[in-house]
Amino acid sequence: MDDYSNYKQYHSDDPIYAASTLSKWETIKQHWHDYYEIEFIYEGEGIININGKDFPFKDGTIHFVTPTDFHSYTFFKSTQIKKIHFSDFILNPCSVANSVFNSGIKIMQIPSEQFKWINSLFDKAIYEYETNSPYKQEYIMYAINLIFMEFAKETNIKALPTNDINTPIHYICTHFREDLTLESVAKITGLSSNYFCSKFKKITGMTFKQFLTDQRLAYAVRLLSSTNLSVTEIAMTSGFNSVSYFLKVFVGKYKMTPKEYKKKLM
Repeated sequence: MDDYSNYKQYHSDDPIYAASTLSKWETIKQHWHDYYEIEFIYEGEGIININGKDFPFKDGTIHFVTPTDFHSYTFFKSTQIKKIHFSDFILNPCSVANSVFNSGIKIMQIPSEQFKWINSLFDKAIYEYETNSPYKQEYIMYAINLIFMEFAKETNIKALPTNDINTPIHYICTHFREDLTLESVAKITGLSSNYFCSKFKKITGMTFKQFLTDQRLAYAVRLLSSTNLSVTEIAMTSGFNSVSYFLKVFVGKYKMTPKEYKKKLM
């Protein structure tokens, strides 16, 4: 198991953090970062491990990671990757990108006849970013949406149902490591806390606190199975402010302590 250190968090008013091409050969150890990343393998071959699962890639592979995905790369030969980093600020709650994120599908091989078109979208995004054009954000957002539309079409991902709870659900799923409160998340919807709480439970079958705790526990389990972080580090990294509370809810859900859970995996 590899330990991994958190990449520097980007603090910027610009929701597009980067669009670039890079060539890699050496292994990239497990890491995560506080932005979304979509990558296109222009040429090369290797394996990307996302949340403990290996996915092979080659020319024409597209994959993406969210701020809660930890991942590593092993390259079998020199690989050229075109990538775009962006924040959830640019995502519409009912956008096709959110449908893709909620599907759990992380990677696809584009059809050969779509290779040139997808490559041109990444090239356009990179050009607009590097030249800092006046319409940089609009061009890149347009490219991102087209890329995700192709991703959704080729993997048969259905659009999310339209309701005003989609936004907070997606927000919780990508921001659960932060200090979230019912009031702060309800504010995103423009609903009162009481109405939001009632509607949230009706749609998800859980209270806000239960849903948030489940997201944090699921992430903690992933860290236990894929890293050598201490229990305290895992609790803090997963969004728990108290180790004792983390231990209490962990035992309540999994009927064993984190150390016992980790030992069981060995």
